[in-house]
Amino acid sequence: MNGKIPCVKVRRRVAERTRRKLAKLGILDLEHRPKVSRGYVYFPVRRKPRGFTIVMKRLERVSKKPKSIFEALKKKGISIEGLLRSFEIIGDTAIIEIPNEISKHEKEIAKAIMEVHQNVKTVCRKVGPVSGKYRIKKLKVILGRKKTETTVSYTHLTLPTN
Repeated sequence: MNGKIPCVKVRRRVAERTRRKLAKLGILDLEHRPKVSRGYVYFPVRRKPRGFTIVMKRLERVSKKPKSIFEALKKKGISIEGLLRSFEIIGDTAIIEIPNEISKHEKEIAKAIMEVHQNVKTVCRKVGPVSGKYRIKKLKVILGRKKTETTVSYTHLTLPTN
């Protein structure tokens, strides 16, 4: 097929209506990005519907963002389910506790967190207990900005009562 994908070709003015119809029919190919060119929109389809003009086009693949860090790591052949239970995100910093069994994967885990949570700019590993008057955590920066301070803003809402 030369890397070309079957596409429904429609004028731009009816593109949204057509997209909805193709989606409703369940034939819209969501793995490829539609293309706009010279007043036409080319929608990738999984099979050829009747009543539409079909052309073959080279289209860009849609990159799918993983839904969880486990999914992101699974793509890399790393399974940590059951070993890493949770992590905190405070501002743009993620803090994780990594058991010794998976410590060799700490960089890959940090990358997965940043891939899934695009607002995270720093990933730190908790390396000691919370201590002191201000309950400070001992952290080691694994990936991202070399800082352990972040800014957090809170919005306080008071809802009316009846």
